[in-house]
Amino acid sequence: MNKKKLTVYDLLKLKGKKQIHEVYVNNVEEALAAEEAGMDMIVTAYGMPWHGIHGTLDDVKRIREAAPNTHLMSAAPEKSFASSTEALKAAYNLMTIGCDSFYTNNSSKLIKDLRRENVPVISHVGLVPGNNTWIGGFRAIGKTADEALDVLRHAIELDQAGAIGIEVEVVPPQVAEIITKKVELITISMAVVLHVMGNTFLAKIFLDTLKAECLDMPEFIEILKKNLIIYIKNESKHLKNILKMWKKKNLMTLK
Repeated sequence: MNKKKLTVYDLLKLKGKKQIHEVYVNNVEEALAAEEAGMDMIVTAYGMPWHGIHGTLDDVKRIREAAPNTHLMSAAPEKSFASSTEALKAAYNLMTIGCDSFYTNNSSKLIKDLRRENVPVISHVGLVPGNNTWIGGFRAIGKTADEALDVLRHAIELDQAGAIGIEVEVVPPQVAEIITKKVELITISMAVVLHVMGNTFLAKIFLDTLKAECLDMPEFIEILKKNLIIYIKNESKHLKNILKMWKKKNLMTLK
């Protein structure tokens, strides 16, 4: 499939005009299916078995080669760098094999340093799985006024630091809508479909933590169960058609 890969410039220009679609890919087969289905972005990572991510940097490279015309966001192993210099090296390792943006949930100070070196960073607000101990485990964030304000402040802080996007995870739709309107960066979510710019398809990697993450969002878990059952039953040979159907159903313009 011959299509134009979305650049950072393109993504930022699309805000408020079109909802984009992103999928996490575990291997070459899934990357091929995602590109053929016309996904706007794909995501992968390596070296994080505690999150169910067992691939290597070489696997990321093969995924990039399999889907050359789709924006690829990737991440280095969580907590594998302890300074801006080390983070920059990790980002450059990924960018030199063709990754288009770099995910990190580190501080705004570190993100500001990466932006200074022209690294397009996508960060995280709401439920950040690797930091869940600070909020009492896996749960929705922002259901009280104080928590909602904290999530909004965090998003604005990351926006001012120069991040190009944030994942907004397990945050009430009303809060996600406010965040999307208040920041210049793009907002992408695994758990708030209607009020963010990007919508992520959950695949097998999230099955083990799905129930824990969504205990207090029962209406959401039922939707995800259906998607996951379809995906697991059909596996990657039908992933392209599943993704096409999902993208068509969810495509929308945000005002």
